[in-house]
Amino acid sequence: MKQFSNFSDAIAWIGKLQEQAKQLVIPIIAEQVYKDSEKYTYEDTKTMYKSGAIFSQFDKGYVILRTPYAKVRYYEGGKAGDGNRQAIPMWFEQTKKDNMKTYKNQYAKVFNKGG
Repeated sequence: MKQFSNFSDAIAWIGKLQEQAKQLVIPIIAEQVYKDSEKYTYEDTKTMYKSGAIFSQFDKGYVILRTPYAKVRYYEGGKAGDGNRQAIPMWFEQTKKDNMKTYKNQYAKVFNKGG
């Protein structure tokens, strides 16, 4: 068990653990969000979804779908179905709602290993 001589040292240690856990888990969660979002992403040709594997910067926590129509699909939607009957505008928001508990648990697991 870790012991501290004062409260400030304990808080600094916790802050260090939080930062280490964040750096380890950001790429893991970003990639998982990308994978989980496929459930709600428009897939007329899958080009838009697949662009995320190319352009995303998971190590920085960025999921990037880059096609000429990605922004329109995200905010306005697409044709009914568009290759995926579950597709909805702003699919990352629904992905987050569906999986936030899992993402938090992933972070907690990494944080708890640091102690």
